[in-house]
Amino acid sequence: MTQPSDPPALPATPAAVIEEIEKISSLIGGAEKLLGDHKQVDLGALEGRIAALCAALGRLPENEGQAIKGRLETMLDQLDVLEKALSAEHESLSSLLEGETRAKEMAAARSYGAHTPKPSLDDAEDDADETDT
Repeated sequence: MTQPSDPPALPATPAAVIEEIEKISSLIGGAEKLLGDHKQVDLGALEGRIAALCAALGRLPENEGQAIKGRLETMLDQLDVLEKALSAEHESLSSLLEGETRAKEMAAARSYGAHTPKPSLDDAEDDADETDT
């Protein structure tokens, strides 16, 4: 993932904040679609936009911030869905990688003639000693 650049300054007006929330929601939707298609997702732009949004929200008068609370909650819900999708994709890829690694290990073992060692006579004697006691 690329490092986000400094977020662009966002005017501390309700209209600018609402417009930015809509842009962020669009980015989240695009990321979800890419994940659904099992494609790589770069969230660097999303991080920068959220940072700019937070800075603008901090400068808004409280009464104006309350007016956009519902939109923010919807965006946070979208982020939660994206996080779950990212986690699921990570788990899926980890399992796939684990399976491929195991398959390669087995193929290498077969190609080099490696196999499970046969028990030796010493092992059989140890087993017999254990049953005698």
